[in-house]
Amino acid sequence: MVFKYVRYAIIFFVMLGVQLLCSCSGDASNSPAVTEEVQMSGNGGEFSEVVNDESENRLVGYEPTPQNGYISGTSCMTSDGENYYVSVRSSGEGGENRYFICKVDRKTAQAQKLCCDPDCDHESNACQAAVENMPYSLAVWDGVLYWAETSGGNGSYETSIVCEDVGGSQHRLVASLGTSNSSTTDVVFCDGKAYVANPSFCDDCLLASIDLNGGETVHCIEKPEGGYLEELSYFDGHFYAVVSRSEDSKTLKSVYMLDPKTSESSLIIDAEDINIHVVSSDKAYYNDGFIGGEYQPGEGFKAMAVRDFGQLRQISLIDGTVEDVCCLGTVVEGDGLYRHTAAVTDDYYAVLYYDDEYNYSVAVKNLADESVSVYELGALEQVAFEGQSGLNIGITSCGCDGENLYIVAEKVESDGGETAVSDLPVKYTVIYSVSLSGEGVSVIYDDR
Repeated sequence: MVFKYVRYAIIFFVMLGVQLLCSCSGDASNSPAVTEEVQMSGNGGEFSEVVNDESENRLVGYEPTPQNGYISGTSCMTSDGENYYVSVRSSGEGGENRYFICKVDRKTAQAQKLCCDPDCDHESNACQAAVENMPYSLAVWDGVLYWAETSGGNGSYETSIVCEDVGGSQHRLVASLGTSNSSTTDVVFCDGKAYVANPSFCDDCLLASIDLNGGETVHCIEKPEGGYLEELSYFDGHFYAVVSRSEDSKTLKSVYMLDPKTSESSLIIDAEDINIHVVSSDKAYYNDGFIGGEYQPGEGFKAMAVRDFGQLRQISLIDGTVEDVCCLGTVVEGDGLYRHTAAVTDDYYAVLYYDDEYNYSVAVKNLADESVSVYELGALEQVAFEGQSGLNIGITSCGCDGENLYIVAEKVESDGGETAVSDLPVKYTVIYSVSLSGEGVSVIYDDR
């Protein structure tokens, strides 16, 4: 494995107020459109009016404090410390799916639809909690819940940033991010800005920020030829971006660091093709010798029964040195266990797995003493992506806030594989929280 230490060797200083800074009042094809108008989410229209100082959407008076850790991905939940805010898919009487945003008390696990209308039955699409398209990248800032949602299909998707008050309110369209061929777009909210990964409105950058007050756009990380931002993390006031690119028939990985206060970015690590996970402000992990388990048509994910996670190794983001962390192996022993990496943190490596009877469990390996703790989630019947008929369970997403692993399980009614899982009628949703430090499993949402 070859690593090239290049910390601070390349600095992309983004000049505020000059050519790389765009206003949403410019060419709509090159800049996201930001609006102060109240719109129902899922509108997908063109907007060009800049949010002014009097807008109730304006973000003021809060500190940029994202949770340290891995933040990219289509997170369907977030927390403000007192409550969880979750995106839940459910089916109406006709079997059609729709999404609702729910607020869940962290202490009592009591859930309610995020709607402040006392006369609403919270069941129809007229409910303020109802969202036409799947909400993801949820985040709470200064009493406002933000999310991204994508509409369209067949290779043409329009992504928007939407918000509402945490007590429930009309949804407000904040910005339209344009059209791309991706069904989801990573969006992270920090210090009055939305950071957009692989933005469709910018051909020469991998990460762009949008000022949610005025609509100004800054190109934060330049795009190398063939580059793609794979993973975005936040530690101690800085973003860390893992970028993949092709060069001379090889896939190379790089790590960039971005200071959101100055918009300065620096390339700090170059490496050959490895799965890098930044776990702190000074180090990243990767698997060496990872073998087994790719999806096979007709076999589903059963090849993962022979998955071995290999040796976990560490790259210093300070001087580029490499050292062993621990041997992961299969993490948990046993034949016929179908293993999926669920989370990697500075202290833990978590694997979600199930057996031939579809009993789901989480195995958490402590990287300091190499002990393994197993937490049983129980029998969840059948997994939807195996394409078998009947009532199935699909693990739709996993998320981690550094302390807990969150697992979303949907009960769907399969038609034998004729319909995409995302379109199958949903019977109920259960969200599990698994403590990485050994406090066990709890159910934080259950609408059975």
